[in-house]
Amino acid sequence: AVTSVKINASAVTSEKIATGAITADKIAANAVVAGKIGAGAVTADQIAANAVTSVKIMADAVTANKIAAGAVESDKIMANAVTSDKLAANSVIALKIAANAVTSDKIAADAVTADKINVNALSAISADLGTVTAGVAKSADGKFEIDLVNRTIKVFDDNNRLRVQLGKLT
Repeated sequence: AVTSVKINASAVTSEKIATGAITADKIAANAVVAGKIGAGAVTADQIAANAVTSVKIMADAVTANKIAAGAVESDKIMANAVTSDKLAANSVIALKIAANAVTSDKIAADAVTADKINVNALSAISADLGTVTAGVAKSADGKFEIDLVNRTIKVFDDNNRLRVQLGKLT
């Protein structure tokens, strides 16, 4: 019988092995280990469909740097798999929030402060204002003015001439 002892080192090369001569039943169990497989020797098209299952993947074998960009799509992520504790700080930015995604029931009480409100007209805000402390309130066309500081009400004509003034006149 021919044994490995009788074969010179490097005597058997890939050129001397007939195509199809080595089959799975001729390979001893555990004879092929990771150290014997050349880098890049096994490619995705050489792996049978559904051959790699979660039970065959070693714990911690798949890391973020081994996943190709864009490889994981939203339909492949299990419902409720992404939770707030899994998000990196500052990873959710305004551009990533869908229109109408933030609703009033999702905003904490007292979270919106006056310095965060930017409106072109107070009509955009609906509220019972109660007591208002203010300076001057003018109509959009500038023809009607209430000056709370000087306690006057003024009405101007189309030529911007003062026609009516009530209140403190001096």
